[in-house]
Amino acid sequence: RVSSVQPGQAASKILVVDDQLENRDWLSKLLTVIGFSVREADNGEEAMRTWEQWNPDLILMDVHMPVMDGLEATRRIKMSPRGRETTIIALTASAMDDDQQRVATSGADDFLAKPCHEYELLEKIHVHLNVVYNYEETTDDQASGDPTVLSGGWSAKRLGELPLPLG
Repeated sequence: RVSSVQPGQAASKILVVDDQLENRDWLSKLLTVIGFSVREADNGEEAMRTWEQWNPDLILMDVHMPVMDGLEATRRIKMSPRGRETTIIALTASAMDDDQQRVATSGADDFLAKPCHEYELLEKIHVHLNVVYNYEETTDDQASGDPTVLSGGWSAKRLGELPLPLG
């Protein structure tokens, strides 16, 4: 599991754009803990203003939002020379082929279906920004890929070994 960005790298700036507070909050907290500089926007218009002022390296852009959707914001950002240098990864809960096509024609650099998994998101950031990560050491259960292993090394078996609560 990724624990941080390796020292010596500039802190990449990432703009998280999503109209759902829970989605923005989860992404922002995850990326900040790892070592990225993060700002948020809750619609396409706000994303464009923040991009213009802050100049992030990467934008995680939700597709479906009120005020201005992510595809229109992406098109407008990518129309400028500086915008072509900004990586935009489109996030959408709909992974239908026609949605992927619409994302591609908007100028987005990549696509990620929601809900996204931490490892998929961080791998895409690694690919697009050439970020190198430090990783946590894992237990044998975690390294095995056992889906019953929870964060912190707690497996279903280990949880079952806990004493019952005292009444």
